[in-house]
Amino acid sequence: MPSSSTVIWLLVGVLFTLAIGLRHRVGGDWWAYLLYLEWAAPLSLAEVLNSIDPGYILVNWLVAQFDGPIYWVNLICGAILMIGVMSFSRRQPLPWLAL
Repeated sequence: MPSSSTVIWLLVGVLFTLAIGLRHRVGGDWWAYLLYLEWAAPLSLAEVLNSIDPGYILVNWLVAQFDGPIYWVNLICGAILMIGVMSFSRRQPLPWLAL
């Protein structure tokens, strides 16, 4: 059974991921994100992997294969970001301050 500290970190990570992933029309690049999703949809996997930003385009392409909205892309990217940030923060002397 996970410790209460682990559960709290997990809940905070999920909260931050949701805040990142469920934003709506925030930032000057919102429309660019929509264009990436539309642009990636008809590509082949080889084209995706040879693109200028294969990681982000791959996430867009995968979401597009399931007719998912931009929010799925943002949730996946937010989860990847928060896994890294929380992993780093938990290794610091003052983890909550680092977060």
